[in-house]
Amino acid sequence: MAGGKAALLVALLLLSLALETQQADSGGYDPAPTPLTTSHSNRKPPRPRPHPPRPRPRPRPRPPTPPPPTPPPYTPSPPEPEPTPPPYTPSPPEPEPTPSPPEPEPEPTPTPPPCTPSPPSPPEPTPPPYAPAPMPSPFLDHGAEADSAGVQAAADAADYEEPPSTPAYKPNV
Repeated sequence: MAGGKAALLVALLLLSLALETQQADSGGYDPAPTPLTTSHSNRKPPRPRPHPPRPRPRPRPRPPTPPPPTPPPYTPSPPEPEPTPPPYTPSPPEPEPTPSPPEPEPEPTPTPPPCTPSPPSPPEPTPPPYAPAPMPSPFLDHGAEADSAGVQAAADAADYEEPPSTPAYKPNV
């Protein structure tokens, strides 16, 4: 089987070589194109003719719609009969209420004493106003500045007093 395929390939190869040599003897496939003259190059190619438009299909006619149903003629409804009130029957007279014993007078409610304001609380002590620390002399050495700042901070802490806390609100009862 492999020998048959090889023989077939060799035969095809020889056939294609034979065709090529025959075409080479006859001058090849196509002769070389001749150059166009100027009169041919200036000519425009013809325009293709437009196709005629397709005829449009005609729309199918719609079936006629039935007319809307006519409402029945107006007939007034009979008036509703008004209910007749029952005949008047006098009610029997009510017996007069018997007088009840007189009620004792209620005791007057005691009026509470007028509200007296509590004595004013003493004013809270105000802290002394803020005064910036005096600027140290720029001619002092740094050790003296640090000492004076520490002394000033200690003096301020000694003068500071904690304000008293406000007592809890107790309403007068």
